[in-house]
Amino acid sequence: MEILNKVAYSFMLVLVIALMSSTTTRPVSGLFIGKTYVYIINNLGPNIKFNYHCKSADDDLGERSLNFNEEWHWKFQTNWFDTTLFWCNMWWTDTNGCQVSGSTDIYKAKRDETKCYRRCRYYVKADGIYRYNSVMYRLDLLYTWPQ
Repeated sequence: MEILNKVAYSFMLVLVIALMSSTTTRPVSGLFIGKTYVYIINNLGPNIKFNYHCKSADDDLGERSLNFNEEWHWKFQTNWFDTTLFWCNMWWTDTNGCQVSGSTDIYKAKRDETKCYRRCRYYVKADGIYRYNSVMYRLDLLYTWPQ
């Protein structure tokens, strides 16, 4: 009889957690939700190639390049504690032949999940990197290139 009570208690606990997570305004990361998609789009200008190397503590996505107006994306599951983080080292050559380079946190769960939910688009421009804010329907400047 005691085992039956423990099973019933465990079932009720799981049911309560599931119901609570489905009624929150913010998703419970890593539980009952799908993957997050991050898109990087090169808007630097014609004939300007954007180079980058992105990684997290767990995943190295490798070194990549995008031509003008090309995009690349990856997907992942955010962790339970909303500490999922991807950062990128980036570089490109401007129209004067000068190399521009920098490094930034491209995706931070606590910063980004309420602004772009699970489809985060980052536009690389000559003045910096912008994230599309799907709540306010605008581009927000997240990073400016070092001078």
